[in-house]
Amino acid sequence: METPRPKGEARRQAIIEAARAALLADSYHAMSLRKLAKGLGISVGNLQYHFPSKDDLMLAVIQRELDEGLALVGQVELYKDENAIDAKIQTAVFLLLQRFSGPTGRLYLMAGVLALDDARYAAILSAGYTLFFEAIGGIVADINPDLPPAEQKTVGRLIVALFDGAVLQIQSQPALQQADQLSAFSATLASTIMKIVRG
Repeated sequence: METPRPKGEARRQAIIEAARAALLADSYHAMSLRKLAKGLGISVGNLQYHFPSKDDLMLAVIQRELDEGLALVGQVELYKDENAIDAKIQTAVFLLLQRFSGPTGRLYLMAGVLALDDARYAAILSAGYTLFFEAIGGIVADINPDLPPAEQKTVGRLIVALFDGAVLQIQSQPALQQADQLSAFSATLASTIMKIVRG
C-alpha cells in the first residue's frame, strides 16, 4: 500500500475524527458518508478515496482508539521498589479506566457488537487483543519474573478480561464515571491485579 502524503494523511485523520464524533453523537447506523463529506466540505468521492465504505471508516476509528490505548499501556514505567511499582500500576489502571469510561469505551463496545456478525471487526479486535496481551504480559514479567512465560501471558489475558468487565460496568453505570467513584474503582482493580500478578 502506498504511503499517504502529508496532505492526504491530514485529510484522512480529519475524516477519522469527524467519523468518531458522528458515531458518538448519533450511532453507527445513523452515520452516513454523505453527511460526513458535507460536514467536511468535500465530495463523497473524495471521502471514499480514503475510505471506500462506512465499515472501512469505522474500522479506522477503532484502530486509532486501540493504538492510543496501547500507547497508554506503553507509558507505564516500572521500578524495582515495590511501592513504586504499586503506584505506577494504580496510575496506569486509573488512566486506562478514565480513557475507557468515556467515548473510547463506547466505541470499543460498538465494535464488540459489530464483531459478532462481521469478521472484519472480529479480526481488528482480535489483533488488538493480541497486542494488549503482549503489552500487559510484559508488565507482568517485570513485576514477577519468576512466572513462566506461558503463565505471564495467561495472567496478561486475565488482566485484559478484568478491564473488559470494568469498561462494561462503567459504561452501563454512569455513577462509576464520576471522578471519585472511578478513582475508588480503579484503586480496587489495581490492588486485585497486583494480587493476581504476584500470585
